[in-house]
Amino acid sequence: MGRSNSPYERKPDFIDASFIHTGKYQLSIYLQLLNPKTISGLYFEACDDFLHLDFLSSIAEEVAMKKVDILEKLVKEKSREYDFKGEVFPLVVLGLFKIIDEITGRNLEQDLELAGAGKIICRCFGVTETQILSTLEEADEPSLKLITDETMAGGGCGTCLKDLKTLLAYHHPEKDQILASKGLSEIEFAKKLGQLLSENNSSFELARVIGTEAWFKTDKLNPWPELERLQKICSERISIPLRFHLFK
Repeated sequence: MGRSNSPYERKPDFIDASFIHTGKYQLSIYLQLLNPKTISGLYFEACDDFLHLDFLSSIAEEVAMKKVDILEKLVKEKSREYDFKGEVFPLVVLGLFKIIDEITGRNLEQDLELAGAGKIICRCFGVTETQILSTLEEADEPSLKLITDETMAGGGCGTCLKDLKTLLAYHHPEKDQILASKGLSEIEFAKKLGQLLSENNSSFELARVIGTEAWFKTDKLNPWPELERLQKICSERISIPLRFHLFK
């Protein structure tokens, strides 16, 4: 089915773990174990136009007859080096990590938190809040791209992106200075926003405040026009440039 003519492009006789995707790009990845701790081989089948078969082949070539423990480390290392050509959430990487979860049978989130590594933010790649904060502290220009480049967080299913944005916003101390210049703490700022929402009969619910940014919840089908209007009103009333976001 694939294009790379790899000897691993076949379905093994016995399958210990698998990932099967039948969407636009059909991809099946199969793992066969020699014993509980040793990989016999990694095999795959894919439609002719599936991307990154060379990436899969390189993984398959290196893990054959190696210890199970090497697979996760190898996928992370090669993912950092490989050019996915702008693909934000590479299907092939998600598939490999699904297989890793299946064969390890461990609760990665629980293991890391019990070890004192901190709260898991990105479950796809097991990246903790501690790791992300450390990356942000060392960065000259913090950004979501930098977080993903350095830790792979946000490069999987994407559900952690809102948490990454929150952590990123937290690392903008100049926003706290702006509030302080107006004699406001974050708590006072939040109360002021709540008061302004009430005065404008807004249906938005204030969910979180970090610096001069605020996150809201709403049931509106098209909330953006009202959110922009509120942002403009509140910015003018408080005399501070504000940024409003929606929780999804």
